[in-house]
Amino acid sequence: MNNHFGKGQRQKKNRIVRYITYGIGIILLVYVFGKTIYVHYHLYKYSSYTTGEVIGFSRGGRGNKMVDYEFFVSDEKYTGSSWYDDEVKPEVGDQYIVRYSSRDPDISRMIF
Repeated sequence: MNNHFGKGQRQKKNRIVRYITYGIGIILLVYVFGKTIYVHYHLYKYSSYTTGEVIGFSRGGRGNKMVDYEFFVSDEKYTGSSWYDDEVKPEVGDQYIVRYSSRDPDISRMIF
């Protein structure tokens, strides 16, 4: 079988693919880091508290245990998800304190 690319062209193509992959990786890291800072800032600067109710469970990106919950702010329902440790044994219907941003209630964390 005849190879259409010479050794130099293959190396150049591989280098371009590597740079694109690195670029995408850097963009994703900046996005995740920026979003994390944004959430922490909002919860620090604009914290408000209410009671939320556990409505279900899910798994996070790395298999972490997540609890899904709902809470109300000014008669409007919001939902969120938070990680929980093995020491905590939440059940559907349990109520816990929810810390949320008064500027953006979609930013919230359930406190166990």
